[in-house]
Amino acid sequence: MKHTITIITSILLPIMSIAQIESTSSQLIESDCLGNPVTISEEISPVAPIPPVLGFFDSDQDGIPDETEGTGDIDGDGIPNYLDLDSDGDGVPDNEDKCYSEFGVPPLGCAVEQDRYIYWLHGYKGNDLSLTMPGNDVGGINTSGNTTGRFKAISHYPDYNPSQGTIQESADDFNTELRQRTINRESTENDFIIAHSLGGLVSRQMVNQMSATTGKKLFNGLITFGTPHQGAYAADLLQNKKYILDAALEDACRNLSKGPILEAANNLTGIVGLLAKVGVGLGKIGGEIDLFCDSGSGITSGFNTIQPFFEQGVEADINTTAALSIPDMATDHNAVFYAIEDGHDDDSLTPRFFGAILDSPSNYPLYQADVTDETGLWEIAQAEGFYHAHYVIYDTFTEHGGFLGIDGLFDNSDEIRDAYWDGFQWFQRLDDTWQELIGAKETIITTPDECFLIIDTEIGYAEVPIDCNELDPNNPDHWWSFNYSVTQKLSDGFILKESAMNAPGANYEPRFMPGSNHMQMKNDKQMEIAVDEIFVNGLGKNFFKTDPRN
Repeated sequence: MKHTITIITSILLPIMSIAQIESTSSQLIESDCLGNPVTISEEISPVAPIPPVLGFFDSDQDGIPDETEGTGDIDGDGIPNYLDLDSDGDGVPDNEDKCYSEFGVPPLGCAVEQDRYIYWLHGYKGNDLSLTMPGNDVGGINTSGNTTGRFKAISHYPDYNPSQGTIQESADDFNTELRQRTINRESTENDFIIAHSLGGLVSRQMVNQMSATTGKKLFNGLITFGTPHQGAYAADLLQNKKYILDAALEDACRNLSKGPILEAANNLTGIVGLLAKVGVGLGKIGGEIDLFCDSGSGITSGFNTIQPFFEQGVEADINTTAALSIPDMATDHNAVFYAIEDGHDDDSLTPRFFGAILDSPSNYPLYQADVTDETGLWEIAQAEGFYHAHYVIYDTFTEHGGFLGIDGLFDNSDEIRDAYWDGFQWFQRLDDTWQELIGAKETIITTPDECFLIIDTEIGYAEVPIDCNELDPNNPDHWWSFNYSVTQKLSDGFILKESAMNAPGANYEPRFMPGSNHMQMKNDKQMEIAVDEIFVNGLGKNFFKTDPRN
C-alpha cells in the first residue's frame, strides 16, 4: 500500500502542477444523524497551478529522481527532462542511457563508449583555452561530434571562475560543472583532474566529491603541475610587504623611462625645444617621468605586463600560512609535477620566464613552447643593448663637448648619458630583483660590523673607525660595512621547487620537468613527456594508463 501511494503521488503531483484545474462540481457522499446516506453537491473553486516541486520522486519512472533530471529540456522536444523518457533524444531510453544528459549513440547512449573524462584545470587568470593544446592531444570531441586525440579519453576544460574570486568560490564553480557533466555517468571513478598552478589548490579544496545517484567518486585521480602546495612566496610579499613590489616597479619605470624622455626633450627644436631643455636643467622632467610610468606605456610596457601576473589578488588564500589549511589531495591517485627553469646561476632565469609571459605558450604548435626561452632572452638582450648603445653615444658626445661642440644649459648630453647608464644598470640587477620577489633568492643583511668616519686630510680622505652605536645614517660622513648572506632556492621562474613538489596527500613520486618554467610547462617538450608518462606508463602504476584510441 505504501508503494502504491508513492506511485500515485509521483504521477499526480506533476500533472497537477502543469494542467490548469477548471471549476467543477463534485458529488460527496455523507450520512445524516440517523446514518442514512446523503448526497451533497459542492462547487470547487478554480485553483492556481502548483509549481513543480522536484525531489526524489521519479515522475517518469525511469529510475532517475526528478531532482537529478531537473526541469530543463535537453532535446528541446517540449517535455521537461523529469517527464521525458529519453531526455537527450538519442533513441536510448534514460533508464538504459549511461550518458542521458548528452546526445550519444546506442547501445550506451554516450558520445564515446565510456571514455574516461579528463578535467584540465587552468591556473589563475587562465581560462578554458589555457590547456587545450595538450588536452586535445590526449582526447576530445570536435565540433562535428567526432572523437579525436590519441587516447580513449574526453578532455573537458572548466573555466572555474572567470571573476577570479577566492579558492572556495572557484571550487564551488568547478563542483557545479563537474556534477552537471557526471549526471548518470557510470564510470566516474575512472576520471581524473590535471591541474596547473592555482587549479591544483582549487582541486584540493574540492576534496573528493561523491555522486548523489551512484554513490561513486566523481573523480579518483589528481595530477598537479607547478601548483604552490606550500604556498607562494609572492603572496606573502603582496600581503605583508607590498611596498617592496611597488618600489621595484617604480625603480624599473624611472630607470627605463628617464633616458628616452630626456633624449626626446633634447631633440626638440624651436621654442618648444628650448623650453624642454630648460625644464630638464631645472629638474622639471621628473613630472614627465611620473606621467610616463603611470600610463604604463613606452619602453616599460613589457615590464608592466608582469605586474598584473604578479599581483594575483588571491594572496590571502595562497600565502605560505593559508596554504597549510587547504585540504590534502584526497583521491586514491595523487601526483605532482614540478619544474626547475634554467638560469638560476647565470642571470638568465628571469628573461626565460618573461618570454613565456610576453609570448603565450598557447601561441605555439603542440609541445613547442620551449622557444619562449629564446624569445625572452632575445627581448631582454635587445632592450639592454639599446640602453648601453645610447649610453656610449652620449658619452662620446660629452667627451667632445656635447652636440656640435657646444656644452651648456641647452645641451643635456651628460644627463642623457647618465640616464641611459642607469637604465643599463637596471638590467644588470633585474634577475636578482625578480628572484628576490618570488623568494628564489633571499639576502639577509646583518648589523654593521665596521663603522667609520670619513675625514678630509691634506693628502686625501681617510677612514677613522668609530663605535657602531654612534653611527648616524643621516650623516654623509658616517660609513659602514655590513655582513650579509644569500640563500638560493630553485624555482620554475615563479613557484619554488619545494612548494610545487611537496603536496600533502601525494602518493606517487614527484615528477621533475627539467628546464621548463611555470608558464611554458603548459605546452612544451616536458609536457609532451609528462603526457606519455601519465597515459602510456601510468606513472609506474595502472590507474592513469589509458588505452590508445586506434
